[in-house]
Amino acid sequence: MAEAMAYRLMAQHCEPGWKFRWDRSKSQGGVTNFTTKTITLSAVLTPHKTPEQVEQTMLHEIAHTKAGHRAGHGPLWLREARAIGYTGGRTEASTEAVRSTAKWVGTCERGCTIRRHRLAKQYRTGALCGKHVLPVTWTS
Repeated sequence: MAEAMAYRLMAQHCEPGWKFRWDRSKSQGGVTNFTTKTITLSAVLTPHKTPEQVEQTMLHEIAHTKAGHRAGHGPLWLREARAIGYTGGRTEASTEAVRSTAKWVGTCERGCTIRRHRLAKQYRTGALCGKHVLPVTWTS
């Protein structure tokens, strides 16, 4: 469903040469890569979205292809986005769905939990709970 929608919207709005792919991102619903002329959707987050949210994510990314790399999320990008039907707002899956896929769970002495998909070196030792400023113990 989402892939068919992505191809349909790209055929309708993108210049020839743009491709669609899935990625494994757990923090971004979609990405536009100007180097490879590829739009990707997160295979992790997309199943947790409604069809309307998937469509809005695709329109958001397609607007980047139309506005160009340097436009960012500025006025030119916004104009292009609105012209193709993007209504704005966040289109990410619920944070609970994202958190449930996290491999690493950190717990402080007072029971706060922190979830991470990857455990960067700075988190492995010396990580502190932001709420209590206490050391965090990590488990996977």
